[in-house]
Amino acid sequence: MRYRLRTLLILIAVGPALGPGWSFVIIVILIVAVTVATWISFWPDRKFHRAVAAREPLDETQFYANYYSQTNVPFDTVRRLRPMYCKIFDIEVGKLRPHDRPPILAELDTSDFIEDIEMEFGVSISDKDAETIDGSFDSIVRFLAAQSRLSV
Repeated sequence: MRYRLRTLLILIAVGPALGPGWSFVIIVILIVAVTVATWISFWPDRKFHRAVAAREPLDETQFYANYYSQTNVPFDTVRRLRPMYCKIFDIEVGKLRPHDRPPILAELDTSDFIEDIEMEFGVSISDKDAETIDGSFDSIVRFLAAQSRLSV
């Protein structure tokens, strides 16, 4: 890759000397290369959103019954967190599943999301605690459930 980039940079530098048409060709090649690279880089996120869109939606009661009824996670925690999580990751609320972890998570600044969670649930999430949360809905809801048990 390094050699291809160096070759491309040499062509850009030498292009004007080759004639007026070469500069245009080189610029078009660069634009196409950047567009393709960008399209490829968003592939995991597009794949994730297609898979989520294909799911049958679940309302609050079905979601809780299917995934959390046999746990110590309170219904209210799931009900309040689910729309917040879906909003930040642009997921339809009914199609979220507990172990969803959007690929774009690595690229987002989630500090605002963490602040929103802290305000909504009245908890404090330290940097150390935030490192234990993998970003999935399930990891966040279980962290909050554990915090509510500790504060009681």
